[in-house]
Amino acid sequence: MNENDLYIVEEFDILMRFRSPYDIFYPIDFISKKKVAQIVLRKKIDEILLINEMGFQQDSVFAGLTEEHIEYIVKNGPRPYKENVLKIVQDKKMIEGAYEIVQDMDDDLGKGVSKNRERIRKVIQYIKDNRIVFDFDRQD
Repeated sequence: MNENDLYIVEEFDILMRFRSPYDIFYPIDFISKKKVAQIVLRKKIDEILLINEMGFQQDSVFAGLTEEHIEYIVKNGPRPYKENVLKIVQDKKMIEGAYEIVQDMDDDLGKGVSKNRERIRKVIQYIKDNRIVFDFDRQD
């Protein structure tokens, strides 16, 4: 084995971080959800679609999205990704979960910081403003 080669476990870990960041922490608790949101937040715009379809059903993944991510999903994402994002916005419990995560992320940044809450508010507003792109039931 070459010193630059990855072990299978390391390769699997990298792949999981890209495709299923919501599955890499166990047990799934609030802290693990916040870590997932932070991983998603750090993703480059063109890496966001490396997350699998199931990821876009998770409040923790949603909590890490940026307006740029969501614009990229609109332009390049497959239908199920867009449908799942819209479902989250329509689900009060999922939105509450995402807001809890981003509020805790803001608390980590300091008292009175609302950077992450503002970011997720913009993501939600973008989805609501562009609902037609996400709502395939109306397009069929």
